[in-house]
Amino acid sequence: MLASTPVPNIKDTEFKNAQASFQKGDWENGLSLLDVLVERYPEIPELREFQQEMLLRSRIDEYERAERRQYIKRRVLYWGSRVGVIVIILGLFAWGLNTYSSWLQDQWDNVRQSVMQEVQTLDTAVKFRNAQNFLGAGRPEDAFALLNEIEEQDPEFPGLAELQAEASKNAEIEQKYKNANSLLESGDTAAAIAVFREIQNQQPDYKDVPILINEIEGEIILNDLITQAENAFDSQDWDNAILRYDSLRTEAPNYEPELVEERLIDSYINAATMVLGKDEPTSDALILADQYFRDALELSPLDPDILSARDQALETFKEKLFVSYLEKAHETLFDNEDSLASLKVANSYYDLAFDLKPGDPDVARERLLTTSYLKAQQSFLEDDWDTVINNLETVFQRDKDFANGTTRQTLYEAYMKRGRKLMTNGEYESAIEDYQRAAEIADESSETKIQVYWSLIEMADIYGILGEYQKADSIYSHAVEWIGLRDILQTDHPDMVVLLDEADRYAGIEYFRTAYRLYNRVLPAEELIYSTEFYDVAEGDYLTNIARKYKTTVQAILSANDLTNPGEIKTGQRILVPILSKGEN
Repeated sequence: MLASTPVPNIKDTEFKNAQASFQKGDWENGLSLLDVLVERYPEIPELREFQQEMLLRSRIDEYERAERRQYIKRRVLYWGSRVGVIVIILGLFAWGLNTYSSWLQDQWDNVRQSVMQEVQTLDTAVKFRNAQNFLGAGRPEDAFALLNEIEEQDPEFPGLAELQAEASKNAEIEQKYKNANSLLESGDTAAAIAVFREIQNQQPDYKDVPILINEIEGEIILNDLITQAENAFDSQDWDNAILRYDSLRTEAPNYEPELVEERLIDSYINAATMVLGKDEPTSDALILADQYFRDALELSPLDPDILSARDQALETFKEKLFVSYLEKAHETLFDNEDSLASLKVANSYYDLAFDLKPGDPDVARERLLTTSYLKAQQSFLEDDWDTVINNLETVFQRDKDFANGTTRQTLYEAYMKRGRKLMTNGEYESAIEDYQRAAEIADESSETKIQVYWSLIEMADIYGILGEYQKADSIYSHAVEWIGLRDILQTDHPDMVVLLDEADRYAGIEYFRTAYRLYNRVLPAEELIYSTEFYDVAEGDYLTNIARKYKTTVQAILSANDLTNPGEIKTGQRILVPILSKGEN
């Protein structure tokens, strides 16, 4: 163990085992144990330095052993050859001692000098190799010491100058490395990483420089992220704060976890509150706020403060949103009560309000009215009179003037349509009931004389078919008086007035059948009681609301325009609208 490296103070059995292995020279086992300890204690920089020192020692030890083995091998060969030579020389010396003594002495001196030179060369080569190893291990000072010794022994040793230059460069890098670590310890991270990057540019894999750069860059990123998060939090930019704190929590779960979690929860709650506090409440805002509260509760499940804040904020917002939906529904219907498009939009708002407060009686009522009305209008186009009547009776019982009176008009038309269908099928009693109900509905408005008139005419026709002429005559007479038919006919059709008077006279003397036939010659007088106006169908118009506007009937409009289905009219189409002629009050 080198004296320059402090031994980490780690109370760990594996560390003691590693030290024991190093003392025995078992480098492989000791280094393996150190690898485990470095992963276990990444926060102890002395442990990493100790690991690098032991790795260097193992390499140097390995190099020295290899050199020693090579050296011994060369020495054995060398001295073996020399011993042989010496033996021969001694033999020759013994043989010609007297004659060649001086010459033999010279040869011996030469051999001894050659051996000494060879030993010095081998020693210099070992020092050169060790100097190279020291440089590779990042220890230029130790390399310099060996190179100075080599220079004293052999200034011309091959590669000496180049290795001295490399050692000088490494010494410069090592000094930078020490300076960078000093800057890092003093907290000047920016300056430290700048020096580490210079070192990396000069020698990419120098010591633990790449690891330190990654650690410093990570710390800088985290510091920037927490700064951005705190700035966003302070400026109440909650979405940005959530994004930054969540990134911190994901990328560095061990970085001040309590602070980050607390800030993240506060950001979620504040973001939800801000969304709910907007002037224009929307369902999207409610969904978003609820998600913010859910995210907060994921961090702190069942937290009473979060639950209370959520319940209070959502309940207040739901009430605000509920009122907003009702206001929008009423605004949509303002001056457009009988527009199908407006009713559909209003109904969608009622649906939203109903989802928020299913038990609210006012919303339930409004929703029922619009839903039933819209369904009835669709069924009217499909000639599904039962569905029309079932839905509109529900509406009519609650609001007789719903959709600006078009409910009354449509319900009347449905009873009349179904009555005609029943009459065609021979179901006279049911047909009379429908006509009576149509007359009741129409009679509730002072503007529907023509509607009552037609329901009376249809009932009188059925009683005539059934042979109940007295009832038929009575109803015919009532219909004539109801719309002031005599006044309408007096100017242009006085002959018709004469027939009506005759019918009344025969009924008075109980010639009911004759009276019935006279009434039938005049009534229903459809072509006589109507005048017509042109009307350009506007966007959103439908026959029942047109009939309501002109105080006429859908059947009259269909007949005047040779149409069979109420759905045949189109926007922009010009149609004839029959209206009751003079004499109408």
